[in-house]
Amino acid sequence: MATEIMMRNKHTGGTKMGVYGFSWTYVLFGIFLPMYRGEVGEGFKHLFLGVITCGIYTVVQWFTYNKNYMQRQMMQGWELAGTPEQNQMAVAQIGMGHPNMGVQQMQAPAPVIVQMPAAAPAQAQAQVETQQLPRPPGAA
Repeated sequence: MATEIMMRNKHTGGTKMGVYGFSWTYVLFGIFLPMYRGEVGEGFKHLFLGVITCGIYTVVQWFTYNKNYMQRQMMQGWELAGTPEQNQMAVAQIGMGHPNMGVQQMQAPAPVIVQMPAAAPAQAQAQVETQQLPRPPGAA
């Protein structure tokens, strides 16, 4: 049975439910599930490998599709956003990430402020203006 966990995109801030464990949805809908989730290429790959292996690949996917889908999502910037216990259990099942990498446990790094001396831009501009570019051969 699949277990749900909240996920958050660290780039956009969007949230969605992720699932891991046995996929009854894949049993019922097969290759249409990855296509529905926006992974058309993955759906065609499953169709091709299912035909080549006479359906054995499809049966294996019943048990592994959700895990593989979650791994692909995490590689695209999604992270676990459940409770620490939920995150730990999901990481153990997915085999990717760290249980403390969930959104609730993360702290923003301190901002780094770099100050440049006021004369630095003027000196750099003066150096650029005084440099001569070599002329190509035969140029007047």
